[in-house]
Amino acid sequence: MVKGLLDVGYRQHDIAAHFGVNAGRIGEIKSGVIGAHIKAATENLPDVRPVGYLNQFDSVKNQIKIFDDLRLRKHMDVARIHVFSPELCAHILENLNRANRKPSASRIASYADAMNRNLWPVTGATIVFGKSGYLLDGQHRLMAAVHANKALKTYAVFGIDDQSFLVMDIGRKRTNSDAFQTAGIKKPETTSRAVRWLMIFEQDPYDRGKSFENSVLHEFYATSIDKNLLARCVEYATEIHNRRKRYLPAGSLAALLYVFIKKTNTKTVEQFVQLFVDDKSYARSVCSAIANRTDNNAGRLHEVVRNALLIQAWNAFRAGGRVSKSIFNWTLGDQYPDVK
Repeated sequence: MVKGLLDVGYRQHDIAAHFGVNAGRIGEIKSGVIGAHIKAATENLPDVRPVGYLNQFDSVKNQIKIFDDLRLRKHMDVARIHVFSPELCAHILENLNRANRKPSASRIASYADAMNRNLWPVTGATIVFGKSGYLLDGQHRLMAAVHANKALKTYAVFGIDDQSFLVMDIGRKRTNSDAFQTAGIKKPETTSRAVRWLMIFEQDPYDRGKSFENSVLHEFYATSIDKNLLARCVEYATEIHNRRKRYLPAGSLAALLYVFIKKTNTKTVEQFVQLFVDDKSYARSVCSAIANRTDNNAGRLHEVVRNALLIQAWNAFRAGGRVSKSIFNWTLGDQYPDVK
């Protein structure tokens, strides 16, 4: 690898600094004293150019130039302390924060207050940028620096795998919805809940309280879900939920609609969805049954019961039987209904 770096024109002392060795050893490799028989590598060579440190006293143009040199490298081994000016923080937030979680105003205000009172030391927490060059972690600290108009002295690390956001829990723990939002998935809250329910349906539909790590949920979404189809189900479920917010959560409903489409086809499910929009037939009856059970139980209904009642409505719709509230008689302890 050293020979390859020399061949493409890197300076000996920069190569030595990258590998943490004396520059004389690099010279010996160049002259053939060491490793004369080893061929020069030509692929996957690291970028060993020296990089500057961010400094709030540089011009904003020069800060951005140094910053771009840092963030666009493929790999950096260590975190280093940099000083991010408020102007550079604003540049990052505006241009490189494409899919981070929703910011907390109270957290930003708290951080900014500490910065204004000079109570914000270097803590060891890092501002993290991915291989793509985009911000992965640290938006609250950057926003607070802008809010307080104070430079942020902090460790920063570059070249991290962009998928690592799934397991980053610095500060407030990232929810499934946070992870989906950071991944740039549309309607992240409803979609993440729908995926969670699809995993529950697959494993044990009675286990309503089962939770999944962000990385596990995202992996299931990435490998086992028809994303376009689920996005359509999320749209259907959102429309129904907006009409009956109290009784039909969009996440679990989207998951059920996805299961129904997989069992039949999109056209059939669209007809079923239209019954909810028009408040007719099986949809009207099941909504009435869910509302009555909810109201008779102090405003609460077990999610498994609600899901089972919706499956009963779907099965009745598919069978074309008589519309009757008596269809919806499922209770906890009964065998979970199969989707027809």
